[in-house]
Amino acid sequence: MERVSLAKTLLLLEAIKLSPSTAKRIISEFQEYIWDDRVQVDQNEILDILRDLAHDLDYFEADPSLRAEDNSFFDEEKLKAEIESALCRYEWPNTHFHT
Repeated sequence: MERVSLAKTLLLLEAIKLSPSTAKRIISEFQEYIWDDRVQVDQNEILDILRDLAHDLDYFEADPSLRAEDNSFFDEEKLKAEIESALCRYEWPNTHFHT
């Protein structure tokens, strides 16, 4: 299986934030990279952050009627907040992803 760079993984997160309408598809791609251990990461701390986020993103639901079925589902605003929160947990070297 092809490995992907950390930079590509972070770009997927930015794409999710910028385009909630396609977020489900991009989230699936991000999760596949994380859960299949395809991301080239040197530090376990980064991988832990990304794994936690991959799990949390399972609860994103764009459709309000489906979201109403379970309180654990969240909307686009919370999606963006979850990503920002994860990105703020680490000082990303040589990127514009930290806030």
